[in-house]
Amino acid sequence: MHSKLPTCEKICHSTMIPIVWLLMFAITSGYNKYIFYTDTFLPNGLKAIKYIISLIFYFCVVMAIVCHILTIVTDPGSLNYALVSKLTPEIKNFCEKCKKDRPNRAHHCKICNRCFMKMDHHCPWVFNCVGYKNQKIFFLFVIYTNIGCLIAVIMFVAFFCSSSFKDLVDIAKDKKRNLEFAVNNMLIFGTKFKKIGDILMLCLVTGITFLTLLSVFALFLSQVYLIKRNITNIEADTFRNRDDLNPYYSKGISMMNVVMGMGPKWKWFFPIVEPNLYNGGYIYSVLG
Repeated sequence: MHSKLPTCEKICHSTMIPIVWLLMFAITSGYNKYIFYTDTFLPNGLKAIKYIISLIFYFCVVMAIVCHILTIVTDPGSLNYALVSKLTPEIKNFCEKCKKDRPNRAHHCKICNRCFMKMDHHCPWVFNCVGYKNQKIFFLFVIYTNIGCLIAVIMFVAFFCSSSFKDLVDIAKDKKRNLEFAVNNMLIFGTKFKKIGDILMLCLVTGITFLTLLSVFALFLSQVYLIKRNITNIEADTFRNRDDLNPYYSKGISMMNVVMGMGPKWKWFFPIVEPNLYNGGYIYSVLG
């Protein structure tokens, strides 16, 4: 959304956003149909557990949607060049594409065609860069999507295993009987056929949810690796696995605090971005 590309190119690059929303809609709709509104899913004594789990699931869905939208619309960290001009030479460098000075941890995005503070990567799923001002929000989007998909997959599999396969067997037997029997029992047969369709649809939505979980979980692991070392995707190529080469890493402070916040831990779970001494955008304290 903060790209300098022409409008037509912005539209082409933003096609991934409705795909994300479509996946969220499909997974949530499947959960509504097969889990939340299914009275026979669990025995009466365990229905309270279903509602507690569902509450967590819907909370994750709402937070994932909120964080996804905020990641899209939040400026990743555009530069104030008046402030950059006041930085000392050792903490800034020159961008050959912008033809301007920038802070050391800023990088140029070829898609957005501009530099952002502490740029991590350009994410097509949000059509925005992930950087200084929205990395925490993006990370929360990944976390809540992972939790929501994990809950959905577990509940879908539990529902599938608890469902009776008697209908499939009955239909197979019906096909071996004569035509008169099939005609006389068309209504029953149609009902069973609908249940087969439900099973196939459940398999489809379970597969979609599982594949989404795999892809987002890989992104989660990548973000955890980078945040724990206080580096970006771009800086990872420079520092590799050697924390002794990373001037922003310290064993004396939790690196997760740098991105998630130095304040109360409850703020970690909400898209509240607060600058701190170690994550200031223009100046980053060298941790001792």
